[in-house]
Amino acid sequence: DTTVGVTLEQLAPYLALHERNAESLVAAYCLTKNEALLREALERFPDDPSVLETAYTELKGADRLALAQRLAEVSPDNGFGPRLAAGLLLDAGDREGAMASLLEAGTRHEVADHGVARGTAMREALLACGFGSAEATLGSLWSNPIIPIYWVNVATKELGERTKQALDEG
Repeated sequence: DTTVGVTLEQLAPYLALHERNAESLVAAYCLTKNEALLREALERFPDDPSVLETAYTELKGADRLALAQRLAEVSPDNGFGPRLAAGLLLDAGDREGAMASLLEAGTRHEVADHGVARGTAMREALLACGFGSAEATLGSLWSNPIIPIYWVNVATKELGERTKQALDEG
């Protein structure tokens, strides 16, 4: 369990203060694991990269390929979405699609996730709930569903090797 013991009732003033914007809904979801919050964020803010990333990693039953492809569309300079899509396409046996996604990722100027911004919003939410500074910082780190960029890069290297091997095999 990666929740820190905060309730939706405790978060209600924080959500109201931020007018239930994408950032506050994602932060509240991460702290409570209440899927209704993440689904609301995805419905209201379908083009927000942080919402798409969080839904990709967390939402049970989600179409992860559609989320990764949408992330690629809304973040044209970010190679994160195409890299996520490439892994899913390769796992599904679509070698040509995986290679196209990898090539697309290579044309992007950056590979970045929104984990730091998500963590900052979570810390702010915990502070609003009365947590002390140290507790809020640790709670935001504990509850953040970050896909560290290091691991994305490791996975991309592995994906490239698997794609090459699959192409060599015919």
